[in-house]
Amino acid sequence: MKKLNRKTMRKLGRLLIIGAGVFLCGGTAEAADIWVETPVTATTINSAIASAQPGDTVIIPDGTYHKISSQEWPYDKKINVFVNGKSGNEITIRSETPGGVTFSGTFCLYIYGDYVVIKNFVFKEIYYKDQFNHMIELHELNHSRITNNLFQKIGDPSYEENGWAILLTKGSSYNRIDHNSFFNFYQQCIYVSPRGYNTINNQIDHNYFKDAPAANKNTREAMQIGDDYGINDKMFTNVEYNFFENWIAEAELISNKGSNNFYRYNVIKDSKSITLRGGNDCIIEGNYFLGLDGLRIFGKNHTVKGNFFEDISGTWGIVVNIGTGSQNYETVENLLMQDNTFVNCPAVSIYFGYPSDNIPPKDINFIDNLIIQNESSMINCWNVNGMSWKNNLLWNSGNAKYWTNRTGLSVCNEPSTGISRATELPIIPQVNLPVTENEVGPTWLQSTADLNQDGRTDIQDIQLCVNVVLETETDPDIVARADVNKDGSVNTLDIQEVVNAVLN
Repeated sequence: MKKLNRKTMRKLGRLLIIGAGVFLCGGTAEAADIWVETPVTATTINSAIASAQPGDTVIIPDGTYHKISSQEWPYDKKINVFVNGKSGNEITIRSETPGGVTFSGTFCLYIYGDYVVIKNFVFKEIYYKDQFNHMIELHELNHSRITNNLFQKIGDPSYEENGWAILLTKGSSYNRIDHNSFFNFYQQCIYVSPRGYNTINNQIDHNYFKDAPAANKNTREAMQIGDDYGINDKMFTNVEYNFFENWIAEAELISNKGSNNFYRYNVIKDSKSITLRGGNDCIIEGNYFLGLDGLRIFGKNHTVKGNFFEDISGTWGIVVNIGTGSQNYETVENLLMQDNTFVNCPAVSIYFGYPSDNIPPKDINFIDNLIIQNESSMINCWNVNGMSWKNNLLWNSGNAKYWTNRTGLSVCNEPSTGISRATELPIIPQVNLPVTENEVGPTWLQSTADLNQDGRTDIQDIQLCVNVVLETETDPDIVARADVNKDGSVNTLDIQEVVNAVLN
């Protein structure tokens, strides 16, 4: 195989990317690459970061760094980002190659600066003994990003509460957490905690949450959005296009404790429930719940629309809870449930007013929903105070019960209008998942540009693709993989795709 050195590949990358209007350096002509001095310590990392200007990239040499930083005082035990980038000229802190730097043992990164990007790291086997410890904190900052990182085996299963992997707090707004993987967790992943500050418009998307074993311990959600200090604060957090799989650490997969948040187009597979514990005016739309649990609702003015529930085997598809009057378990009022589909859920598809004591839900609008069930109950009603039914369709595909009045209250009787029992199998909406496992997590883990299949996309893959174009690499498997854009031939366009994958 003909080898190309790094300098040659860098020139090739520039030539390919210039045509698309993007330079290899990723910034302006003044932008600099700042290498962290070796041996790598928290002090040398902090020194490199402190010298960064807008547009600069701080590069940590590849390697495994054990207990390089911690949350203990003084500050020099932490990695601290006090610098600010600018829009279009962010300060990027990354590993030398994607996935090439692993932090383990203990780790603590505080980010106080705007327009900062943290990317391409591996955080592995990191644990704390205190629930208030965390690995990465975004503190009073805006427009920063945590992207393309792998978090693996985080937290100690023997501890009751382990803290958080990523904490956004005290007014941190317009930030993005995307394309990260969170695997084998024993603590909470992401916590957006306003703490009484206006914390708005953060986005969490295209992340992969997988394998949090059952523990029955608190603070082991995949994420908590909001806190007890500002249940009614309007947060406008977007949680969308994430994939959750086998996350059963506690009763709640996601705990919502803020208002005006959006949970859209996520896939929840064999995991616990999204729970609207506190807050109002949230939108749950276009999500796919596959196996185990679904959605648990408290609060006012929520919209649950266009969701798909299949093979829910836990306790429920949706439970519209009884309220206690407290801000964390507020009574459900003015709830819209529309265009949702339930297919063969061994558990009950929908509970209304569970359990039957305290304050029943009020003013529920149940419109254009489809329930297909072969066992258990389609709808269980415990207690309600005002229901509106319109154009809903039920189909018994086996031995299911259409309706169960659990308490004998007349308000829980099946309505005479607004719900129809189908006489033939209805048309089931086509299942098109909004996102798949291959579209979430770090791009260097999921990339089809990993031509040598070593688990990462780097300069060796660029070299392989070039050699295929030059016809010096003829291995049929590599040649097939080198057609990255799947247009039937291998050419400079495929080389550009591989270069793009390395740069990202």
